[in-house]
Amino acid sequence: GSQVSVGGILIGTFVGGTNNADFVVTLNANATSLRTQALLRAIAFSSTSENPSALQRIVRVVLTDGDGGTSIAASKSVNVAAVNDKPVIGAFGTAISYNENAIPTWLDIDATVVDVDSANFDTGQLSVRVSANGQSTDVISIKPRGTGSAAVTSNVNQILVGGIVVGTFSGGSSNLPFVISFNASATSVRVQNLLRALAYSSSSENPSTLPRTVQVTLNDGDGGT
Repeated sequence: GSQVSVGGILIGTFVGGTNNADFVVTLNANATSLRTQALLRAIAFSSTSENPSALQRIVRVVLTDGDGGTSIAASKSVNVAAVNDKPVIGAFGTAISYNENAIPTWLDIDATVVDVDSANFDTGQLSVRVSANGQSTDVISIKPRGTGSAAVTSNVNQILVGGIVVGTFSGGSSNLPFVISFNASATSVRVQNLLRALAYSSSSENPSTLPRTVQVTLNDGDGGT
C-alpha cells in the first residue's frame, strides 16, 4: 500500500510520485538514520510513457529530521532514452475465398493497427505480398471502402483516406509486392482503414486452386517493423 518498511519495520508512509506530484515519505519514530539511508538508496525513477521525452530530468531530494532541521537539497540527473515500439497488426488471420473472374475480395475488413508511440507513419511502408503458392496473375490492390473520414480510395498511384493523400503505391501484380510508402498524413487510424481496404484478385482465366498465403508487413518510419 502506502507503507514503507526497512528490515520488516514500518518507518513511514508515502504519497505522490506521479502526475508531477512530489514523492513524499512521512517518517515515524522507527526512521533511524541508517533506515532512512536504506530508504533513500531504494528510491527509483521510471516513466509510464510509451513515447517519453529525451530531455534530461533533474531529481531533487530534501530531508527534514522532524526536529526543525532540513538538509541541503541533493540533486541527480536522469537521462531518458526512448525505445521505439513496433506497430502491431491484429485480427488478420481468418481465411477468405475468391472465385475466378470475381471482383477483388477484401482481405480483412476487421484488421487493426496499433502503434503506441508513433504519431504517424511518415517515411514508413506497408508491404503486402503473396508469400506462399503465389502466381504471377495474383493481384493485391486497394478496393474502395468506407465513408466519410474512413473512406479509402486510390487515384493513379496515390492512396487517399477521407480524401487525404496518405501515400503512394507500386506493384501488386506479376509477383511484385504491393508497397505503400507513407507520408506524414498516415496516422494509425488512417493506416488501419487502409489495411481494411486491401483486396485480393486474380487475372487468370485458369487460376491455380492452391491456397495462397498473404503476408503483410508494416514499418512505422521510426525504426519499428
